[in-house]
Amino acid sequence: MAVNPTTWAEALADTRLPVLAHTKRRLGAALTRPATSHADLGRIIGLDVGLSLALLREVGRSPRAPREPVIGPSRVVGLLGLEVLTHLLRTTPSLEDRYRGPALQGLQGSYGRALHAACFARRLATLRGKSQTEDDGITALLQGLGEQVLWARKPATMGPLSTGLRRPEDLDFEGLRRFGLCPSALGEDLARRWGLAEPVVQVQRPHHSCDTHAQLPLLAGNLAWSGLQDWYSDDMEQLLALAADLTHLDRDRVAAQIYREAAEAARLCHAMGLPHGGYRLLLPDRHDDQARPAAAGPASPQRPAAPMTVATSPPPAASPHPSPLQQNLTRALQEMREALGLERVLLALLTPDRSQIRARIVLEGHPSGLRGFAVSASERNLFSLMLAKPHALWIDHDKRVKYLPHIPGEVTGMIHSAGFFLASIFVRNKPLGLVYADVGDTPPGPAALERFKAHCQRLAGVLGAMTHR
Repeated sequence: MAVNPTTWAEALADTRLPVLAHTKRRLGAALTRPATSHADLGRIIGLDVGLSLALLREVGRSPRAPREPVIGPSRVVGLLGLEVLTHLLRTTPSLEDRYRGPALQGLQGSYGRALHAACFARRLATLRGKSQTEDDGITALLQGLGEQVLWARKPATMGPLSTGLRRPEDLDFEGLRRFGLCPSALGEDLARRWGLAEPVVQVQRPHHSCDTHAQLPLLAGNLAWSGLQDWYSDDMEQLLALAADLTHLDRDRVAAQIYREAAEAARLCHAMGLPHGGYRLLLPDRHDDQARPAAAGPASPQRPAAPMTVATSPPPAASPHPSPLQQNLTRALQEMREALGLERVLLALLTPDRSQIRARIVLEGHPSGLRGFAVSASERNLFSLMLAKPHALWIDHDKRVKYLPHIPGEVTGMIHSAGFFLASIFVRNKPLGLVYADVGDTPPGPAALERFKAHCQRLAGVLGAMTHR
């Protein structure tokens, strides 16, 4: 039975995430120096999840809070005053003093990833030409609130979910599969209860990457996850290509800047007693007792290839030598996306044993979780029912409520809340898969479904001409 995230949020809303002992020492010393500026304090606060969250919660309930969201720590300190900062520093629990065992290790790991994400977000914001990067850094730092609160209050629940994760959305999949609990939904609910600024609320859920303000912090979070796993994976190659597209810069230049930030984040994590993957920048991962070359080659043959994520045309390939079929499918999907003004497009195909419908190609402006799309083809759900006959649907917000019970929990968070297109793909009267697409927050016109169906029929033609099943 699914767990009601609102019930969990009500029970955990009084949680105060801890501050690192290193932050307490460093900030305490800075507050005693007369020449310390708000900017100096902000640079220290902006590396600590617990203190940043405590300050933003104070802003959320402050009568002096301005109409425009205040996120950057230097502006928050200027708004609240040094007395509030000093009080929070004194009363917020210390991570190392409060926690032991799995809870301590889990929070340290999550805080370390968050620090990496903050560094990447500030660098990407700079590369985009932004003069103020504080807001992006803090938004990226605080995008894992659900996970961190669960580590702080429910470590026995988080423990079974924390092994073998490679992407942020993996945590949601495991949480839904094991407990019916989606950590990112919990984080979003808590962020709203705490009165946090809307940008911080938005980045709690991967599917909010359609929001232009959430794209950069969510990309930074994905870079942090992938970098701590494997700098030479297909996932990292795709993320660096997206970062290059987002900043309108050469891929190699962006990659060099990200590597530089990773080294700086590793240095900071080491000083703060947090885990880091700095050594992975120097030594590639080893598979079968052989080191992978530094050149970005394909992922380990033992790991299933990740579906391709494409930002804009021309699309980056998921491998150095994509097959003609993959190139033609990607081209057809890109034409569909551009012609209909779609935010995200997913081609999901049946696995060879026809037991699952899994993501094959994803076109989107930013990673949003669709890469991990996988549903059962044998159990009764919306997607398996689509394969019963060739047809297409436009499911708007109202219909989404009707169809929600038939959408598997593990993909609910991926589906856009405003509505989406869905079409089955048949070749020679045999179902091969389906196409999912959404248009963001703007409802499509009445003729859009017919145009979508026409593009899907063209896509089926590509599959029929180049496959023999």
